[in-house]
This record gives sequence, C-alpha cells and structure tokens, in this order.
Amino acid sequence: MRCLILVLFVVVPFVFAQIKVDNTTKRFVDEYGRERIFHGVNAVFKTEPYMPITDYFDYELSLCESDMDDLYNWGMNTVRLGVMWPGVEPAKSQYDDYYLAKMAQIAKDLYAHGIYTIVDLHQDVYNRRECGEGVPDWATYARPDAAPFPAPVKDIILEYDPETGYPTIESCVLYDFFQYYFTEETGAVFQSLYDNTNGIQTSFINFWVKVASYFKDIDGVLGYELINEPWAGDVFKNPDLFLPTFADRLNLAPMYAATHDAIRQYDDKRMIFFEKATVNILGPTGLSSGPGGTNYSDRQVYSYHNYCASVDEQGNPQKLLICNGEEAVQWFQEMQDIKNLGCGGFLTEFGAVSGNSTVVLDNLNYLLDLSYKDAQSWCYWQFKKYNDFTTVNAAEAFYDADGNLEMDKIKVLTRAYPQAIAGHLNSMNFDITYNKLTLEYIMDKAITQPTDIYANMAMNYPKGVKVAITPTTAADYKIIGNHIFITPAVGSTTGTTVTVTVSPAV
Repeated sequence: MRCLILVLFVVVPFVFAQIKVDNTTKRFVDEYGRERIFHGVNAVFKTEPYMPITDYFDYELSLCESDMDDLYNWGMNTVRLGVMWPGVEPAKSQYDDYYLAKMAQIAKDLYAHGIYTIVDLHQDVYNRRECGEGVPDWATYARPDAAPFPAPVKDIILEYDPETGYPTIESCVLYDFFQYYFTEETGAVFQSLYDNTNGIQTSFINFWVKVASYFKDIDGVLGYELINEPWAGDVFKNPDLFLPTFADRLNLAPMYAATHDAIRQYDDKRMIFFEKATVNILGPTGLSSGPGGTNYSDRQVYSYHNYCASVDEQGNPQKLLICNGEEAVQWFQEMQDIKNLGCGGFLTEFGAVSGNSTVVLDNLNYLLDLSYKDAQSWCYWQFKKYNDFTTVNAAEAFYDADGNLEMDKIKVLTRAYPQAIAGHLNSMNFDITYNKLTLEYIMDKAITQPTDIYANMAMNYPKGVKVAITPTTAADYKIIGNHIFITPAVGSTTGTTVTVTVSPAV
C-alpha cells in the first residue's frame, strides 16, 4: 500500500526533501510548505557492533525491511538513530567507513519506507568504565585526583571483567544507572570533554564533521542531535553546576556553538538538535538560543525528554496521578524553553514502559494528549532492546521478552494524527474513549500537496473510518491504506478554517 501512496506524488517536480522550522509558528514545515508532525521511535544499539541487524528480522536486534514496513504501517515517520561514537571512531582519528556507510544506508532505507532519520550521538553515563556507553575509551579522561568509580556512591558492589577492565554489565544493571552520574569519576570525564582536555572536545567536533560528510546528501535526514542527555560536568569540583542554568551556560553553550560551526561547513541545511543538561530537568535552560544563534532559528530544534521518576522496580509508573503531575511540570517548562529559545521543539524520548497495565497505558495517553495540545513531535524510547543496559525498564520495547508484540501499548502509540497539514494548524485533540481525532486548520491553497492524516485501520478502525469535513464544501478526501488525504475542493478559498474529524465507522 505504501507504493500506492507514493504514486500520488510522482507527478510533482523533484524537490529536495528538507524540513525546516517556521520562524513564526515554530512548527516544522516541509519542502511544499505543509506543517509537519512526526511520531517515531528510538533505535539505539548501545554495544558492539553499535548497529542494528539489517538483513533479517530479530525481535531484539534488527532494523530490517520488515521492521521498517511495520513502523510505517504503525504511523511512525521518524527514527532517532544512534550513530555511536565508538562505532565511528574506534581509535583516535581512525574512522570506520564501513560502519558509517552501513548507518547511512539505514537512513536511506528508512526514507524509502517514508521514515525520516534523526542522527543521534547517544551516550548514557559516558563510557563502559562508568557502567555507561557512548564515548570511546580513548576519549575518556578523569582528573588524577578524582575518586575512582563508583565513589562516593555507597552500597554499589561491582564485578570487573579481567580482560577489559570494565565493570560487567551483569553487575552494572543491578543498580539504577542514573546514580552513576553522581560519581566523581563520571563528572570528571564529562568535564574533560567540556574543557577539551587532551583534545577530547576537538575529537567530538571531528566526529560530527565526519558524520555530517556522510549524511549531508541523504534525503530524509531531519538533522543531527549533538549529544544525548549531557551531564552537567564535574559537580564535585564545582558544585555550582547543580544550579539552574549554570551548566548550560558554562559547559554546553560553548561546545554546542563550536560543533555547530564545524558542521555548517559541510551541511548548512539540516536541523541541529540540542539538549540542556540533565541536572536541569525541572528548571529553565541556561541556553539563550540554539547553537547557531538566531540566524539559524529555522534549522535548530530543542530536544527534550519527559519521564516519570516515580516508577516501580520494572520502571513502570507507580501512581498515575503522581506520574502525570511530574510530567505536566516538566512539560510546562519544556514549552517555556522552546518559546524562550525561539526554535523548534521535539520530544525525542519518553515512555520506556512495559506491559499493558491500565496505569501504563493511561500514562502514555496523558503524555500524548499534551503533545497534541501543543502540536509537538515525538519519538518513543525505544523500538527494540538493542542491548540496552542503561535504561531502568528492561522491557521498554515494542516486543516482550518472548518476542511477542505488546499490542495494547502499540495501539496507544499508533493513534490517529495529521502527518502533514496543507495550511496552519489551529488545534487537534484525540478522544481515546471514542478513538476520535479532531483537527482544525486554516487552508492554504497555494500548497500543492494534500493534508495527510494517518489512521491505523487494522488496529484502531477495523470497520473503517468515518471522515467528516466542515464546511462540507471546503475539501474532498481520499482514503488509501492508512492515510486520509484531504485536498481543497473546487471553489474553496485560502484562509478557510477547516475542521476534520476521523472516527470509527459504525
């Protein structure tokens, strides 16, 4: 069915598939001028070989053609793809072109399936020596007087692999990985990155130059996420880094600006995604703008994560009201950050939940409702396990431990939404009781491509859908597969406010 949908667009002239941020609305817009909304998943392979299997299906490890077909059918039009620094540069200044070519091919294959890619330099707790991942050994340096890992965190007993010298993953996962950030060694190695000790930040920038040179000409690459969940730095040597905005201003802003400038020498078109320091979850960002300043506001995206901290041993919400409250506070601050930064926004991580309990599903629906209210795009964490050992919930994926799809969770995440709006979105909401999407937008007839609403027919509308358009003379629609395409009717005018509802057929 995907091929039928693509046929609708072959008659138009080729246009470079670039997504930008509208400087006025702060919404994503495509090459045709349509406002765009992205729903997707993370695909981050945290251990060697640092890339998913692509030539056959595996319920834990693959991102193959059948996976891409599934994602497309589930309405996922984005993948946040972990392009891991140790995979790109296993030894200093020695780049693995095979790895880069394989990851670039994944981005090409995703776009052939109608899915965009965010290229993500992913790390959690920096390096395997700190029970983390993301940064190669050669780029890991702690000041000599830093207490050895895991001091001063108490009651952590780790076993070490005699060959690698790493703490074993089996012992690392016995403890909540986030507490490893509060070790002196972890803060020190992050600070070495920020201070460019031993040229580590220079190597970080060179990583991005190399990656940009591979991805710059690939259609469907939304942009580059500079670093996932950056820690504040050496909080033991400089406790002020715990203060709101301090780490952003002192450590992140200079590194982001330098990295931005280097990438722009190779790719001036893609969007650059950036995050604030993780110590600053509930407080305002200390960044005054995106890494490139206001001149690049149309190519910069504030990447934020929203998780409930009040979870059980499996990483699932304990109390719905508490989790919803925590996430509402975070959400309010995230929307304020986007407004103050003057750029786009994207919820690049949330979820990481297992099972099909009412509390889990209701909590997911609550956060999705917030995203609809503020027209925010998102990527769920994460599609498959991919040897993820730095997440609280070991059953975060779309597949359970036996390889079965968690259908209730997927059903929530595949709710109907507009992927493209040929005009300006006024509002949208989704009624989970009646499985009903309501969309209001201002029509722009100068846009040559249709409004595209995704609706999962097999999973959510087994008897089909009822589409209602008001005014009835404003637009026509056509259903092809899981997509409802809406085009202006003959005689309609630009500026008309159109309301569309999509609900189950009786």
